[in-house]
Amino acid sequence: MSNIFKSHLASWATKENITLKAMDGLLKILKRHGGLEYLPSSSRTLLKTPRTTYIKSVGAEGSYWHYGLELGLFTFLERSKSYHLENESINLMFNIDGLPLSRSSYNEIWPILGSIFKINYVFIFYSMSCI
Repeated sequence: MSNIFKSHLASWATKENITLKAMDGLLKILKRHGGLEYLPSSSRTLLKTPRTTYIKSVGAEGSYWHYGLELGLFTFLERSKSYHLENESINLMFNIDGLPLSRSSYNEIWPILGSIFKINYVFIFYSMSCI
C-alpha cells in the first residue's frame, strides 16, 4: 500500500506541476498529522530527482547537457497505459533555436525543445557558435 500511495502522490505532483517547495510542505503535513511516517521528507526523494547532471564536451568549444529524454520517454510510456495510443505510436515534435547568453559575449545556448502530447522535455546545447 505505501509504495502505491507514494507512486500515486508522485504522479499527481508531476501531472499538476506542484512545486518542490509546496510538495515538501505537503509531505511534512502528511507525515506529522496524517500518520504516513513512511513518506520521504523531501519531494526530491519522492520524485526520484537526479542528484547529478552530466555535461558532455562537444568539440573544442561546446558542451551538451541532457535533461533526461530517455527517462522521460519511459516514464511517459509507463503512464500512457491509461491513454489510448493510436496504432501504439506517439508523436514527437522538436524545435531548435539559438539564443545569445549575454550581450557581452558571443556564447550562445541552443535549446532543443521536444514535446509528447503536451508533455515537454528539454535538452540544452551550449556552444561558442552554431558551427
